[in-house]
Parts: sequence; structure tokens; C-alpha cells
Amino acid sequence: MNKPLKQFIIGITVGLVAYLIFKSVLEVILSLLALFLAYSFFKGVMDNKDENG
Repeated sequence: MNKPLKQFIIGITVGLVAYLIFKSVLEVILSLLALFLAYSFFKGVMDNKDENG
């Protein structure tokens, strides 16, 4: 295998792995953010219910 082709393949592999890791991390962060917002909203609704009795 000649050198430029090998470097090209390594570059694509590294890029793909980095992309997949980034995508996974982004999905985890978005999921946590959504959970946090849902929890805050739910907590706020519950607090309002308690106050209004």
C-alpha cells in the first residue's frame, strides 16, 4: 500500500470515529438537557399545585 493512500484511509477512519463519538456525546447532552427541562417543568407544576392547594 503506498503512503498517500494509507494516510488517506487513516484520516477517514479517524474522522469517522471522531464524528461518531461527537454525535454520541451530543445526543447524551441533548437527552440530559431535555430530562432536566422536563424535570424543572414538572417540579414547577407540582409546586404550583401545592401552593394553590
